[in-house]
Amino acid sequence: MHIAQWRGPRLPDEAGVLSSPANRTVQTAQSLADRFRVLRELAPGADVAAVLAAVDWPDGMAETVIVVGHQPTLSRVAALLLSGEEANWSIQKSGIGWWANRRRDKQQAQGVLRAVVNPDLV
Repeated sequence: MHIAQWRGPRLPDEAGVLSSPANRTVQTAQSLADRFRVLRELAPGADVAAVLAAVDWPDGMAETVIVVGHQPTLSRVAALLLSGEEANWSIQKSGIGWWANRRRDKQQAQGVLRAVVNPDLV
């Protein structure tokens, strides 16, 4: 899988992988890591709050976490992290969105966009 090849040299081997219980997302998670967790909170129709709670964003997220989920939920997560408001942004199926969090001088945590990669670019 091309996305798994893209991930290889960029993310730490110990990155956690969380997957929706849907068959296709589990298959994708299997291509990304030997070990991953399936969470019902990431199932189709999940809301943004459930996804952020699953990864413990922003406070408890000390490690890299890959979320394999669904639209429109993941586009709404992306919009919230980057703009502060949920919105239905268009993200291509099988694309990668990579966010980090940072906190400066005890301010509220901020979402930082590291990369967006569509599968046709891999």
